[in-house]
Amino acid sequence: MVKNKHLAKSISDAGWYQLMEYTKYKAEYAGKVVLLVNAHNTTQLCSRCGEMVKKTLTVRVHNCPVCGLILDRDHNAAINILNNVGQVMPELTPVEMFVRTSAKQDVLDL
Repeated sequence: MVKNKHLAKSISDAGWYQLMEYTKYKAEYAGKVVLLVNAHNTTQLCSRCGEMVKKTLTVRVHNCPVCGLILDRDHNAAINILNNVGQVMPELTPVEMFVRTSAKQDVLDL
């Protein structure tokens, strides 16, 4: 890509930032919420018992020696991320659940 690895990292980071911005913009337009979750160690943390199971990137299966859970590594990470979102997602009142929260104004044809 680019010989200067610091510049390559900056270009890569800019791409991810742009993707996050577009995603947040489109979600707001649709009246949805986007929550960013730190994915650090989500593949190594057991989604059933919470035990840290160290593994290299080449190991594609999560096999917990404590509780016996066997899952694809990415599936385990997805469950952990979903659990993290549940912890940071604020409780919505019944009104907020049904009221559109988008800043976009609907235009009525008269």
